[in-house]
Amino acid sequence: MTMEMTAKQFVKKLETLRSATELKKIQRYFKTGEGQYAEGDEFIGVRMGQVFALAKEFMEMPLRILSRMATVSSPNTRSLMKPASCICPRS
Repeated sequence: MTMEMTAKQFVKKLETLRSATELKKIQRYFKTGEGQYAEGDEFIGVRMGQVFALAKEFMEMPLRILSRMATVSSPNTRSLMKPASCICPRS
């Protein structure tokens, strides 16, 4: 398995955790419109607990790949490197 495949597998598994209900909660909390503080961020509706549990499965992923993943626009994916950037309120 290549390192790039591992990153793709992480994102694929992350996307299976998507929730329309959770996305609505996140969109009420984070201001992503033009000129707002989270402008450009794209949330996919995954709770942080799920992100951290999934990240544990990928603990052996090389730092080089993690660093590259931290530059994508999804805060859920970026959370591997910057968890404070996408803390979501609990319902």
